[in-house]
Amino acid sequence: MYFRAAAFALCLYPLYAHAREADPQDYYADYAAIQQQVHTNRATLKQAIAQTRTLTKRSPLSRFYQVLLQSQIHHPTGFEPYNVLDEVDKNWLKHNAPVLFYRHELLVAYNQAVAAHWKDALARLERIETFAQTADLSLYRDARATRGVFLYRLHYLDDALNEFSALIDEVPLLENKVYYGEGFFEHIELRTGHILSQLGQTDTAELLCRRSYEAISQLHHNVAARMQLLALDCLRHNALQRGDNHRFNTLNEQYKTLALDSQDIHSFVYALELQMRQLDTQKQYSDLLALYQASAPVWIDIAESYDGVSVQLVRLNALIFTGQLSLASSEIVRLTQILSGFPQWPQLANRLQHSHALLLYQQGQTDTAFETLLKVKTVASGTPLGTTLPPLVRSDYYINTLAERRMTLLQDSQRRTQHQLHKEQNINRWLLTACLAGALLMLTTIFLFYRQAQQKRQLSQLARYDSLTGVLSRRAASELIHTELSRSSRHKYPMSVSLLDLDHFKKINDAFGHDAGDQVLITFCQMVQDTIRSCDVFGRFGGEEFILCLPSTAPGQARQMMDRLLKQAASLRIESYPDIRGCGFSAGLIHISAPDNLAALVKQCDELLYTAKDKGRGCYIESSQSGGTMATSPASYQLSAPRH
Repeated sequence: MYFRAAAFALCLYPLYAHAREADPQDYYADYAAIQQQVHTNRATLKQAIAQTRTLTKRSPLSRFYQVLLQSQIHHPTGFEPYNVLDEVDKNWLKHNAPVLFYRHELLVAYNQAVAAHWKDALARLERIETFAQTADLSLYRDARATRGVFLYRLHYLDDALNEFSALIDEVPLLENKVYYGEGFFEHIELRTGHILSQLGQTDTAELLCRRSYEAISQLHHNVAARMQLLALDCLRHNALQRGDNHRFNTLNEQYKTLALDSQDIHSFVYALELQMRQLDTQKQYSDLLALYQASAPVWIDIAESYDGVSVQLVRLNALIFTGQLSLASSEIVRLTQILSGFPQWPQLANRLQHSHALLLYQQGQTDTAFETLLKVKTVASGTPLGTTLPPLVRSDYYINTLAERRMTLLQDSQRRTQHQLHKEQNINRWLLTACLAGALLMLTTIFLFYRQAQQKRQLSQLARYDSLTGVLSRRAASELIHTELSRSSRHKYPMSVSLLDLDHFKKINDAFGHDAGDQVLITFCQMVQDTIRSCDVFGRFGGEEFILCLPSTAPGQARQMMDRLLKQAASLRIESYPDIRGCGFSAGLIHISAPDNLAALVKQCDELLYTAKDKGRGCYIESSQSGGTMATSPASYQLSAPRH
């Protein structure tokens, strides 16, 4: 009987132990206490966890918070995955703590992105956002910020800016933000600074990065060290964009020192690679190899990581350029074996192929080197299938939004402080003043937003259309043609691109004056727009040169269009200048059946255009990607002498 009672008690013990399990808030309290401390490595973090009451338990909640803390200590440079829970713990969280489960899903999505599974990563983010939008706004905004980072990694810079600016516009005071509230604005500013620097807006990028770096320096928790590295990375990349090598070297040394202090070897190697690339650009190969040799003991343990292989590829090129071809050949064999186990790193495989081709060229094997280059696969950063991107916004919206948000928060804080100090004297008077101030602030804010939107519309109009002819500007036309090239590549339909240049335009200006030349440009553009289809892209490329894109157009249809334009241009009349009869042009026309780079297409069109000029003007020369070239018969126009 006693044995049966004891057995029954043992069966009930797990239920009793579970009943005595710490409250979830206790887990979070221990997590938050550690999160506010500064731990630079896993050893000190492990000691801190061992001193807690809840995080040492063998439970899914304990393991979840440990993984979350580890994600803040480990500072991956972009290609090393986070530690995550096993399936058993994930299922427990999903059924018992769904908010924590979806926060853990953020780490899983990041790991999928590291493995280049962008479609799966973005789809997982969409599921997280769908859940968190009503369940946990803190998690929802973290997912939105992660989406912005992913778009940045995919080189969708405008879309990443759009995501960050929309997010900032939605974020409240963040007083109730649980996990990453402190430093959230600075983190978004840093990401924006990176993007603006790449877009050439270095002054604004410098302002954002420096301001965020100073604010982050005042933080004292686990995330601060990683954010400081991100801030220094932003500043040094901006220095590179500005061509300030001295400042770049200074910031890079600070970055390396902070990475070593944080025992973040991956970030140290990342900084080392940037420094070696600078030496490679300056052709200081001896200094490059010496730097590599001196720093190798620090990072040799991660030689087969993404960052480790990347820095070895920089060294490989230096070996080739210094004539150490035998050593370079053996390094290529070794690195090829390493990369064969990492198919998710196609960028590194491409770089290795380029180095191999360079080695073959240096060895005199020109044909083999060319064949090796042909094997290099294009690593495109196109939109992953099944995802949707938000509409684009201009980047200056982001800066204005940040400034206005900060000003609003500062004014609110000042008003509350004044109310606290003076409420005992005359509370009613101050309440009325506060209401009037609030109404005035609201009206001022509405007016500022209205003026800002109005100015944006005007700037957008000026940037998109040519002020003289009213057709698309060069930048706007290039963006639309880029889009058509991507769509043509995706859907496999033919298209044609042409570069047109008015013949004898200088003679018109010399004979009739610049006003006549302007009228010729305006009339010519109006004629072209009346002739082409609504889906075609036509813009002014510069001076009397224009670009025309004909999507979904077979070569025969493109010829018909060019013939029609030549005929109508030859018979064009300017009402205010009857002595100008006809406005012929020369053009280069390329038929595209496979993806191509716009800059390369423009260059080919330009060469064909000059060939048309040499053949007597008033005609076009066409070419396809297969290399065939054919000229049309010239159609000229006459230019009469001016009347005196």
